[in-house]
Amino acid sequence: MLTIGGLADDSATAAVDTLSDDNVEALLSDLGISAVGRKSLEKGETLFTLEAHNRQVGVVHNARYKQLQFVVLYGGDEDVTIEKVRQANRWNRTQRLSRAVVLDGGTWAIARDFNYRHSATRQAISSAFRQFVSTLPLFRTFVESGNVPEADHTRGPSGSVSPERVEQALQQAGAESVDLIEANGDVLTSFARFGTIAVSVTHDQRTSILSLRYSYRTESESLDEVLRRCNVWNDEPSLGRASSNETFASGTAHALWQLDDDLALTMETTQPVIEGFVHEFISIARTFRQFAQDDQRSPPDLAARFEPGG
Repeated sequence: MLTIGGLADDSATAAVDTLSDDNVEALLSDLGISAVGRKSLEKGETLFTLEAHNRQVGVVHNARYKQLQFVVLYGGDEDVTIEKVRQANRWNRTQRLSRAVVLDGGTWAIARDFNYRHSATRQAISSAFRQFVSTLPLFRTFVESGNVPEADHTRGPSGSVSPERVEQALQQAGAESVDLIEANGDVLTSFARFGTIAVSVTHDQRTSILSLRYSYRTESESLDEVLRRCNVWNDEPSLGRASSNETFASGTAHALWQLDDDLALTMETTQPVIEGFVHEFISIARTFRQFAQDDQRSPPDLAARFEPGG
């Protein structure tokens, strides 16, 4: 019988906050996609590999920081051209629940992070993995054609988390104010302020996705250089999804840095999960602003974020 964190197989919707590598391997095997490979990596991480859509799907588990990363590589032995970086930026500006990265050597990667630092359920992990796998054909077409797809991120059930719960989570995470700025059917957009960090909050009740966005504008910076820096940021796990575009104000060009992250909501999503998601995003946004201000600064790894004194 499959167990996760001591829970039996019929407890797929029970929250857990601890997963061993054996737990993860059993969960992935239970998905019925393919056989699971397993390999130890540096920094105490473990890589699991599966086959889906004729691609090798990697699942990197960091039990210490309660982090899962789903990733697929698309081959290429070319240089990291600015054209590729611009193309990745188009994906990252328009898609949810994943990010595109151009790695050293010109290899494409699509990745999605899933952390269970604030608890999760077996069902939520399985659903996140299946959704990621369903994105792969779209991403392959995008890599080959450069055309951003109109992805269907349908989640269910609709309205699984009420707007009141989202607002409460924002306040519990430290929001000084939460103001609704647009209600377009089941899509609610609010503006929340956390000290010097202002965040756009989109609660899409049709797809049951909560999206946060932080924007930072700089003057007289090369947009291509900003895009390269965003690509470096996106190569680190659990830091959201960085992107940029150029805006104009009073005749002056500005590079707009943007940081996004998304949380898929289900009937089992607890308040601590939503609050933890918001709290971590605000912390990351502060670091992202420092990263944007200092071109010598590197994005933080998991140890730097979660180890005492890191």
